[in-house]
Amino acid sequence: MKRNSHLEWNVPYQPGIIEARGSRNGKTITAKIETTGEPLVLRLTPDRIFIKADGEDLSIITVSALDKEKREVPTADNPIMFTLKGEGKIIGVGNGDPSSHEPDKYLTGNYHRQLFGGKCQIIVQSSREAGKIELTASSERLKSATAIITTKSCTQRPGVPVYEQQTIQHLARGKSIKYETVYNSRYIGGGESGLIDGILGTTDFKDGLWQGFEKNDFTAIIDLGASTKISSIESDYLNDIDSWIFLPKSVNYEMSEDGVNFKSVATLANDVPENSSELLIKKFIASVQECHGRYLKVTAKNVGTCPLWHKGAGGDAWIFVDEIIVK
Repeated sequence: MKRNSHLEWNVPYQPGIIEARGSRNGKTITAKIETTGEPLVLRLTPDRIFIKADGEDLSIITVSALDKEKREVPTADNPIMFTLKGEGKIIGVGNGDPSSHEPDKYLTGNYHRQLFGGKCQIIVQSSREAGKIELTASSERLKSATAIITTKSCTQRPGVPVYEQQTIQHLARGKSIKYETVYNSRYIGGGESGLIDGILGTTDFKDGLWQGFEKNDFTAIIDLGASTKISSIESDYLNDIDSWIFLPKSVNYEMSEDGVNFKSVATLANDVPENSSELLIKKFIASVQECHGRYLKVTAKNVGTCPLWHKGAGGDAWIFVDEIIVK
């Protein structure tokens, strides 16, 4: 056979072993392929069983399906579920299938992947605590497999703490909301549920958490799902007049049982001077006693146009609103 070439031939198929033999420099070389049985058990093969406990180090684990003779089954395509315990986390899965639509990352943490060519892979990452990572792979009708990765203490790489988004719980979170005025398409602040998602905006109006209303008032109705006893209502607004963002002149809260007939329960006037250039978040909080209702309407009055003393005098003023908090 010529160098860098190959030989091929056709043979009738039947279960068993096919073996090729050759020689190089007088030495016999062999390779064989053996027909496998049905997949019965899973096997996990980590590329590394010891990694650093630095919150960054990785171990890539190959998942294989084996038959009763412990041979890898190249035709196995079983879906595999993964669970992890200990000092680490799963950061991705894959199987090399170019036609697969399965995600490589799962925000819910419910990681799974289908075998392709009898294999798939999963990547685990250490935490900053020394200990063990226990990864288990399971599938219907297959025996589960577990791999243990040991994470060892090490010198941590200098860095800043990882920012974690803080959320708050309240009665309106995750409920439905209807807008009577439409936010500007440039400042959608999380979309339709952005004002009741429990995530608070910062003093940066470009942080993606604020909804902006140009010239118009802001009005929205929240459906709490059932008549609810309420003790406090809050809505938050940004003051950044250098960016033409003004606090509302006033904020009004109304309640209703049917979503049609509303009764005002509190009206709050802005007490921050209109010409204040301080970058701040103003919380309009109303304490209400013995207040019941299913629907809450929030209306914030826009100043309309930038005042004469402002560098944008006569231009449209903005209201930026973030979370509406009901307790």
